[in-house]
Amino acid sequence: MALNPNPSELDFQQIIQRAFNGTDDRLRVDAELSASIIAPPGLEVSIQAADDNIAIRNSNNSNELLINNDGSINVNANISADPDVNLFQVGGTATSVNNGTADNGTQRVVIASNNTAFSVNSVVALNTSSTASVSQVASSGSNVTLLASNSSRKNAVFYNNSEQSCYVKFGTTASLVSFTIKMEPGSILILDTTPIYTGRIDGIWDSADGAMAVTELT
Repeated sequence: MALNPNPSELDFQQIIQRAFNGTDDRLRVDAELSASIIAPPGLEVSIQAADDNIAIRNSNNSNELLINNDGSINVNANISADPDVNLFQVGGTATSVNNGTADNGTQRVVIASNNTAFSVNSVVALNTSSTASVSQVASSGSNVTLLASNSSRKNAVFYNNSEQSCYVKFGTTASLVSFTIKMEPGSILILDTTPIYTGRIDGIWDSADGAMAVTELT
């Protein structure tokens, strides 16, 4: 006999027992129910750290993401290294990390053809001097020679010990309109640029007063 023949052969009491769950005090319903909840405008959801929690887990409810008290998270990273790769080799050759002459493990640097070549591992020698010649050149309203030409010159220092400006010229015959630099009273000029000028240096003052203290290093 069918479970529920039509017309039903069940009596009234049997029908009630099948339709009503006396244990849960509910009707037995075989149905699918779907619903959409539309939040009213202005609804706010407040999550408080003290008594609310949001958990981030995977689909089987495990591997929960934990946030530390300082805001950081702990991450487990699995890195699979290629067993055939040796970080201390390039093309199967061990790299050299020591100083000294080049060998098979020395790494080369290739300069592009459109770049200016430069030297590598070069030593820059300091330009030093152990000889100084000091002189005083009296000021004058006409041209005087402060330093004669000297190919061995490595540096020179000039101090205008005068109340008048001095017009210094790198070359011969300085004048108020032909000069290299104007030295104010009490000023200092140091020849420390490269290349060092080794030629003659002349000077002229607005008027005679004081002198030029000159120190030449060779």
